[in-house]
Amino acid sequence: MWEFNRKVHVLFIDFKKAYDCIHRGYLLNVLRQFKLPQKLINLVKANILHTEIKIKVGNFLSQGISVLTGLRQGDALSPILFNIALERVIGESRIEENGMRLGGCIIGILAYADDIRGVVADHVHPFLEVGQYKFRRVKEFKYLGSILTEKNDELTEIKARLQSGNKCYYGLSNVLKARSISKNLNIQLYRTLIHPVVMYGCEVWTLRKSDQNRLLIFERKILRKIFGPCIDDTTGEWRIRKNEELKQLYLMPDIIREIKKGDSNGQDMHREKKEL
Repeated sequence: MWEFNRKVHVLFIDFKKAYDCIHRGYLLNVLRQFKLPQKLINLVKANILHTEIKIKVGNFLSQGISVLTGLRQGDALSPILFNIALERVIGESRIEENGMRLGGCIIGILAYADDIRGVVADHVHPFLEVGQYKFRRVKEFKYLGSILTEKNDELTEIKARLQSGNKCYYGLSNVLKARSISKNLNIQLYRTLIHPVVMYGCEVWTLRKSDQNRLLIFERKILRKIFGPCIDDTTGEWRIRKNEELKQLYLMPDIIREIKKGDSNGQDMHREKKEL
């Protein structure tokens, strides 16, 4: 953390089949230990016990199969119940005692549902030891589709996003330049198939001027493919379209404005929460 001039080591943990590993009897005991109202416990019990699933293959539907463990995927209640079960485990592990001190608080773990991050400050060893397991330090790795680096540098992630965007672009290259498809449809293809690939995770980016130029150059390359060349009024020869001409034809905010718009929306939501 540059602000406090301290080294912080983060261990990212993602459970395999997290919801399927929850023991329902243990979960109900945890709810009782947390002294939740018995009515709520009974409602949760009725929701998670005596469940069955059926498998459909074509028009054939199998007989019911009893499910004796785990939480239901897609249920809005599942992440809350998983948090409650995990809260008991975290409390017994005493991970917070070995965390990082910020102000008057010690932060040893950040967790929501099955996404957990263990935090250790001023760790000088080449690996982090947790019980019998050893986790070696790495300079970068991919987590939830985004590349994280030890220097918290977004350039690596932006280059990876642009590389993925280029793969999509070259895959659609013949379609984008086809005269049989309208330019409006090509723009929709760009914004639907390529744009989200490049913009993934952009809400947390801190862009430098060079990063902005990379993203703008990429977008203008695609727009030039869609709108094609034009005849120069002075020379009468074909030429590529200039940046200002592309802007007038596109009639939509460029990629940088959309990134900043998303960031400002997040700041507005954060400001509203603080006011509340």
